[in-house]
Amino acid sequence: MIQSARQRRKKRQDLMGTIGIIALVVIFGGGFYFFQSTSDPLDKNYCSINNGPNAVTAIIFDKSQMYTNDQVTDIKTSFNLWLAGEEAITKNRNIDLDFFQEGNLIQLYVADEKALSQPDGLEPVEELCEKAEGNSPIMETLIRISNSESFQKHPNVNHNIFIVSDMIQNSNNWTHYSGRNQGANWSRFSSEMSGTVFMRPRLNQVQVQVFYAKRQNQRDKSIQTRSHVQFWEEFFFNANANVSGWINIDG
Repeated sequence: MIQSARQRRKKRQDLMGTIGIIALVVIFGGGFYFFQSTSDPLDKNYCSINNGPNAVTAIIFDKSQMYTNDQVTDIKTSFNLWLAGEEAITKNRNIDLDFFQEGNLIQLYVADEKALSQPDGLEPVEELCEKAEGNSPIMETLIRISNSESFQKHPNVNHNIFIVSDMIQNSNNWTHYSGRNQGANWSRFSSEMSGTVFMRPRLNQVQVQVFYAKRQNQRDKSIQTRSHVQFWEEFFFNANANVSGWINIDG
């Protein structure tokens, strides 16, 4: 059967979304090129055995969405530069390169509903080749990371979280889609979730940056407004985290 142009474009976008996930993992795997030193032996993650890492940076990758070709390119080239301590001079973005400094321990986590249901907690992944899923448990991922031994085991250094996502929360606990009368309304969220773990994640003084993927369809565009950003700003403020900035992914 002959595919329409629209079907071919959709198939290509789906393929590029999957490639984008793989690309980020390849970049992440290649990112551990940090300095070698004969006077300061390094562990398997290239962090100092004697002194530990300078800081801990958790990268959260939202695999619930498909990324466009342009967004995949931006993700790949940007991470290549950031892990090398640089930013493209043409971008003029307020990226905090301290997140990727030499000697930092960089961890990759995935917003994966199945992984969140496991009793042994959320661990960093080292390789990933998965297709997009429907749900997007961003809050749950942040909470599990904030309580994970992997992220908390270096309490005396700075901690960073870098999120690659459209930031559209969508889980059984809360969704930004208005079908269940919830949405990106902080007043409603804080009232209904009062007393729950969602109002007290352990993100005290954690530096947060968002690599924000703008969506192409009208339903998601209607959510990704200034009020959507303000919702997350309130969430992180309530958690006593420090948001360094929102950086748009090209595309």
